[in-house]
Amino acid sequence: MPKPQNLYFERLSEHFGLVIESRGCSVHDLSARFIREAYDTGGAVLFRGFRAQLDDFDVLTREMSHKLFSYQGGVFNIGRFARSEVPGRPSILTATGTVQDFAIPLHGEMYYLQHPPPVLWFYCDKDAETGGATTVACAGQFYDELDEKTQEFLGQQKIKYQRHLDEAEWTRLCQTNDRQRAELFAGSLGNDISWQHDGSMIMEYMTYPLIRDRGRTLYMNSMLPAIFAESSNLEPGSLGNRRLPFVVRSESGKPISETIVAALIKVQNKIEIPLRLAPGDMLVVDNTRVLHGRRSGTGSRRVVYVRFGKMRDLES
Repeated sequence: MPKPQNLYFERLSEHFGLVIESRGCSVHDLSARFIREAYDTGGAVLFRGFRAQLDDFDVLTREMSHKLFSYQGGVFNIGRFARSEVPGRPSILTATGTVQDFAIPLHGEMYYLQHPPPVLWFYCDKDAETGGATTVACAGQFYDELDEKTQEFLGQQKIKYQRHLDEAEWTRLCQTNDRQRAELFAGSLGNDISWQHDGSMIMEYMTYPLIRDRGRTLYMNSMLPAIFAESSNLEPGSLGNRRLPFVVRSESGKPISETIVAALIKVQNKIEIPLRLAPGDMLVVDNTRVLHGRRSGTGSRRVVYVRFGKMRDLES
């Protein structure tokens, strides 16, 4: 464990978050208990100035994780939204987008599935020339800042994530070309499945957009990225001649109203905290109580890697 003078601590906000900055120590000097306590306290912890390499990130996330998750079942795997696994490093993924010149709204990771990953680890290999900040926000604060009508809408009904995937897409998503295995896998994620005459698959997952945690209501879902993906003006040919096959709807099947979307964007713009990750920086996020996103970047390509996992329980 480093001596106190080798670390600088700062709160991200009064609601959540920590920045731990190195003053000459390595990430390997940090004990697992120290990291876990910082994570439990802050919900999001930025490790700045440790000059970590990808190997360091790989080792640390393995040591801290009871389980690591792949992106099997993940939706953002199409066209310019695609992400890929780093060769030779199982479960380390590129951040969303073959290019990252577009913003991603605040969201909980993979809340269109029954069991989203509890923990997100990020590692910056190369920062954008301008912009490209990772954004974070407290999910409880997000709900508290919403107007009463929006809170009422979100609290009274479920939302429905719908995916219409052609054969190549469901094969890639389910990591099998066998229909029966694909249906079993998609169903295990909580989806209702139907097959179309052209061999495409329709997946529907119904869930609540709010969760309760320790007596507090949290805005925790993947609504805004789905709305963004549906409405974005994509580059010609980036997804063929059709729209991205992922949408979110109200429980009745209607699109989320513009009034609700505007209310969500208003709160996002008010409370999100931008974090400019420098090469070697690492960020850990509690995906059960902290939202994350990204601002658009320009210039040289931003390279950020992500790994999904579940924290290892530490012995007393």
